[in-house]
Amino acid sequence: MKKITKLLFLLMFIAFSTSKMHSQVSLGGQVSYLNVLGDVKTSNIGIGIKGEYAKSEKMAFTGGVSYFLPSELENKDKVSYLNLFLEAKYYVVGDYEADFGLYPIIGAGIIVGNIEASEDAVGYEVEEDSTSGITINLGIGAEKNIGFGYVFLDAKGLIPAKTYNSREESEVTFPFSFSVNAGLRIPLDL
Repeated sequence: MKKITKLLFLLMFIAFSTSKMHSQVSLGGQVSYLNVLGDVKTSNIGIGIKGEYAKSEKMAFTGGVSYFLPSELENKDKVSYLNLFLEAKYYVVGDYEADFGLYPIIGAGIIVGNIEASEDAVGYEVEEDSTSGITINLGIGAEKNIGFGYVFLDAKGLIPAKTYNSREESEVTFPFSFSVNAGLRIPLDL
């Protein structure tokens, strides 16, 4: 898992460092909603930060992290998520500096779910568990210039590509998920 995280950040560094200097860098924050489907069936609210690098007026790369607050499972356990992502977007309406932009999103991510066990029927605490997975992210987004920055809204499907568990005997897998994110992107003009 650590190797995958390091590889993801290495790819982000290479994308940022090999681009021309006239490109734009933006920083931003977002509030998010994550709906995990399958057997898990949780809905989590989260917050995140992200950086964005515009390779051209039409193409931008985004990397960031979102933390999703704990929500309760059917068995009273609580689960929270951490999502690291690297994505690309291509403006089909407008461009990176336009008043309005519309774009598809494609990328990859690592999502980690930490399960905080509740007390079972006997009264002792059950061992904690975690699951993580590599996802392929596909979605659509829009943004609007508000003078000092851009407000954005995007919706993405997180398609599971590979799942890892903290215990070999665990049958916890990370299912298909859907996220909606809204936030602010502020260009830095470096």
